Amino acid sequence: MLGRLANRLKEAGAELTARRAASRAWRHARLLPRDAGADGVVDFSPEASGIQPWQYPDDFCSLARVVEARRPRTVLEIGTADGGTLFAHARLADENALIVSIDLPRGLFGDGYPEWRIRLYESFAGPGQRLELLQVDSHAASTAVRLEQILDGRRIDYAFIDGDHTYGGVLQDFELCRRFAADDAVIAFHDVVRHPPESGCAVHDLWIKLRQEHPHEEFVKDWNQGCNGIGVLMLDSAAGPDPS
Repeated sequence: MLGRLANRLKEAGAELTARRAASRAWRHARLLPRDAGADGVVDFSPEASGIQPWQYPDDFCSLARVVEARRPRTVLEIGTADGGTLFAHARLADENALIVSIDLPRGLFGDGYPEWRIRLYESFAGPGQRLELLQVDSHAASTAVRLEQILDGRRIDYAFIDGDHTYGGVLQDFELCRRFAADDAVIAFHDVVRHPPESGCAVHDLWIKLRQEHPHEEFVKDWNQGCNGIGVLMLDSAAGPDPS
């Protein structure tokens, strides 16, 4: 009885701390000019402890510059967690962009986000942007149907995949992105560095196959770092071999 009470109090304290950090991040975000650019958005992240991206700053800054140069009008993010990448994508996308986030509650590789963070994430969208937050399984057939409804004929021109890190899982997420992608879309993958086997992360195995089929860039400080790293795939109209 006392043990359960102690755990509940500990959980309540952790949530209060997280809420306060998110509130500070929201106040900081309001002060950041919307034209701060890639460097400004990434530099903002250390101050905003409530919405930090789970990335190495140098890797993510390189990706942010790609997004800034492209100014995508239709963005899909799979895996949102603390919202750091979502914040950056919203700030660097076109001022009238449609941005869709898919995140699985209690997922193996991210654990989702609580309901109280939804208002914070909704505040990331600019006046002309539309942000859709889907707390669902990206692999479910119903999710593809919902995504098709939201897109309403639009094609994704930038996607960021940071959800299920198993080989089959990341392959399914890539296929979902490719299904709705523009011919010249850019698809970025997080965690392309080989991880320890016990981590269950196999993004690297898919990445080394995909990079043989498409133009690409890699933002990795050290291929022996054991985690993280970002790979950016540039699609074209020619379909490559099936990576499965």
